[in-house]
Amino acid sequence: MRFKKPFKAVFRREIEYMSSGIILDNFKKNFEDSYCDHIEIINGNRLIVKNELFRIKPDMNWNLWYGIGKAEIVLFENPDKKNTLIEYTIDFSRMFVSFCFSICFVILFIAYSSSNTRDSLEIISLFSVFLIIAFLLSISITFLRHRSVFLKTLYAKPESLGNYNWIKILSEKSDHELTEISLGKTHLPEAISELARQEIKKRNITREHK
Repeated sequence: MRFKKPFKAVFRREIEYMSSGIILDNFKKNFEDSYCDHIEIINGNRLIVKNELFRIKPDMNWNLWYGIGKAEIVLFENPDKKNTLIEYTIDFSRMFVSFCFSICFVILFIAYSSSNTRDSLEIISLFSVFLIIAFLLSISITFLRHRSVFLKTLYAKPESLGNYNWIKILSEKSDHELTEISLGKTHLPEAISELARQEIKKRNITREHK
């Protein structure tokens, strides 16, 4: 992980070449399952997640996207298609702003509620240290969770998409059905269309050797 501009963390990983559609479909599914607000795939090599400022989700917002207003996946394919570089950026500026507001609130509250300046400074210092530790702990947990999802999604096998054994399912399809799926004429994701193309290729090779 490295930092890119203020309040942006970047995770990068290079893997063996894989279809951009498969990679982005895997990320899209996992992000949707984590209750993000908006997902958009752009130009076939970018995926953008945008979250509303005020969100009401089944998990009451305390999820993967707490404090994250925007995230982005960008794919960089090697010209000879031997490998693909995946860059995952998360913007945690909302989390930092929340921390700053908390510090200001504590200072103002204690300053106006205490008549002893010395005691006020001691209490403010104590609470400030507590908030700083809480912020660092919170942001560390956030980074670890996003890193975990990033790596888990990156190495997920498309044949298990949706908890179905798609290799077995596609092997039982007719040639016509496979062609329809491979051409994207169904509602199945690109990852499954790619597997259908691989199954067609496999069948053609088998027939040539008979």
